[in-house]
Amino acid sequence: SEWINQREMLTIATSTLRKFCNGKPASFATAIVGLPTLLQLLTDADVVVVENACYSLHYLLGGFKGEVANAEEINAANVEEINAVINDGFVKPILKLLSSGSVSVQYLAIRSIHLISTMGDLCIQTIANANGLPYIKGLLCGPNGLHECIHQFACSTIAVVSNNSQRIQAAIDVGVMPCLIGMMANALYRIKQFAVRPVYQAIRGGTFAQVEYMVAQGSIGHLCNLLIADFNTTATAL
Repeated sequence: SEWINQREMLTIATSTLRKFCNGKPASFATAIVGLPTLLQLLTDADVVVVENACYSLHYLLGGFKGEVANAEEINAANVEEINAVINDGFVKPILKLLSSGSVSVQYLAIRSIHLISTMGDLCIQTIANANGLPYIKGLLCGPNGLHECIHQFACSTIAVVSNNSQRIQAAIDVGVMPCLIGMMANALYRIKQFAVRPVYQAIRGGTFAQVEYMVAQGSIGHLCNLLIADFNTTATAL
């Protein structure tokens, strides 16, 4: 039917867009005109279309330039791209994709949110204004919680956005800290490594009352258990 042909064409088109954005266009000006269309594709009913759109967006933001690359170095060259994405209203739709039934879409969405969060206070506040923490908490406490790659970027994003006492309180208010402390107690070792960083951030930057809350949640005992871990995790626990 005509409708099926249109859907097939849309799938092919988004797959082509994904390939075009891989490695980034030579000039962002050639891609910026397509941002409104890309934003619309993120809300499509077809998960394959959404996945292709997520890949395209993540490439435009500077993602997948080497898994070991430093986030700050990646983002230093992508201020224009991330500002355009924020100004065009992408943050809330990306956050909503964290609740997707597709693990691949969730993974690409949290990576994109993480890239945005590392761009500075204005970007962090944009995520906060979009009520981002409950969406991120859903990744840690939801049915896909055992996916290591999703945990890694969710925990890292929480550590970045909890950068002052007001934002630490926001994380406490949505109930994300018990999830993180539970991961330190029960999760696989590598996931414990991810969880300890936002817990450390909350204790290091929190008020006396916030630190008391973290202690009451049992964080000290779990931090002590990590003192026999690798050097970086032990240093964070200390």
